[in-house]
Amino acid sequence: MRVSVCFFVIFVALCLGDRIKAAEPQCSTACPDIYKPVCCTYANGTTATYGNSCEAVAYNCPRNDCCVTTEEGECSEQTEPAQCPQVACTMQYDPICCYYADGTTRTFGNSCEASVINCQERKCCVSTTLGECKSTA
Repeated sequence: MRVSVCFFVIFVALCLGDRIKAAEPQCSTACPDIYKPVCCTYANGTTATYGNSCEAVAYNCPRNDCCVTTEEGECSEQTEPAQCPQVACTMQYDPICCYYADGTTRTFGNSCEASVINCQERKCCVSTTLGECKSTA
């Protein structure tokens, strides 16, 4: 369980780190040639194996998609979709705006809160920006 939580935090940093400055996803396909497979669970419950966490992000980013949860290792036919890790986020207010593939946005108190709530709701940000979401009204 500890490995899953650590991996989740690292994966979230990889997913959000490159895109936290811009509303449009800045997708990179440059990944290390290291085989450390991850099993990605999508919002619809399907799973897919990628050679490493970077490859999972590189594949999904241009498609405005992402893994809701990941676990180390290859997926198998018996793979149950990964459960959201139990992570206690700080109360520090460092807002981010999450942009979803359907065009909606949502402000979260910090990136940890965004990761935990989106995992529980089986959603993922395709892009994020620092600060609260701007009102379109």
